Amino acid sequence: MAQASLDEAWVRELRRALLAWFAAHQRPTPWRNNPDPYRVWVAEVMLQQTQTATVVPYYERFLERFPTVQALADAPLEEVLRYWEGLGYYARARSCTAQRNKSPKTAGNSPPPPTACASCQALARTRRARLPASHSGSRRLWWTGM
Repeated sequence: MAQASLDEAWVRELRRALLAWFAAHQRPTPWRNNPDPYRVWVAEVMLQQTQTATVVPYYERFLERFPTVQALADAPLEEVLRYWEGLGYYARARSCTAQRNKSPKTAGNSPPPPTACASCQALARTRRARLPASHSGSRRLWWTGM
């Protein structure tokens, strides 16, 4: 069976419409205001199966305590879980805690490199696909091709 192809003009118009809608209706979030790769990584993990409005206070408190990858790497798992408490799905925190210990030490505030993101069980496939762009500082939107 032949695969249907989308009209390029229609795809361009859809992208334009989605970006216009997003510009008009996006919610303010702390990770959008400061797109530091580590902060984006923490937000992506917390946002799995959790509403944005619920995540924001946990995100802010978590980053007050663990402001860098190194601070997270140095913390005992029990403490990380205590700061995660209330978000549920504790496997996400355990998985990323385990991931940070497998990844080579990185400079500054970088999350695990993109190759490590591929194995981070705490992130869905589409979220893992976005992290390499965040990691490299790219503002490219994965779903728009822009």
